[in-house]
Amino acid sequence: MNIVKINDVSIDIHDGPIGISISGGADSSILLYILMKYATGPIHAFTCSSKQKNRVSPHVALNVIGKCIDLTGNDNIRHHTFFVEEQTYSALISPLSKILDEEYVNFMYTATTSLPPRDILSTFINPSPLMDKRDPGIIRPVYNGKFYVPFFNINKRDICRIYETLGVKDHLYHMTRSCEDLVMTEGHCGRCWWCEERLWGFGEV
Repeated sequence: MNIVKINDVSIDIHDGPIGISISGGADSSILLYILMKYATGPIHAFTCSSKQKNRVSPHVALNVIGKCIDLTGNDNIRHHTFFVEEQTYSALISPLSKILDEEYVNFMYTATTSLPPRDILSTFINPSPLMDKRDPGIIRPVYNGKFYVPFFNINKRDICRIYETLGVKDHLYHMTRSCEDLVMTEGHCGRCWWCEERLWGFGEV
């Protein structure tokens, strides 16, 4: 295992094969880029395709993976898609847990971040999702068994700084999609909570 430090964030780069949950959003995309830049073993990327969300995520994730291959020169990656009716926390985590149980990968990376500070949250129009898992007032362990969440205690502005430090904001960020609108199949609505967080963190959706 190697450790890569970017700004104030230390990221463990485990020996492969490793897995990553990638939605095509800003957080998972930069984590994938880091793994593809620094990991030596094979990478398996897993994307949840939700009928409720028009099965958009796999298309975005594939574009992100392609761009990361172009940027890093690393094509030692395999993309897997699993299908659900609705993307609940359980529906997302259960297939990843099964992959770990079967020892298909050594560790599973996920890119959950902390919420913005509470005084910022109070200015958002929409209520904060997953407060119990992303509460900005709680420092959380980044390991849960073989699940590894290196961004658990940083927020979207920290993620923006990582993009800038790595020099890929102009190349990669605009390919990502975090919008949770249930009608749109491309672009960002600019109204949902996830768009609000993205605008706060990056200054643009």
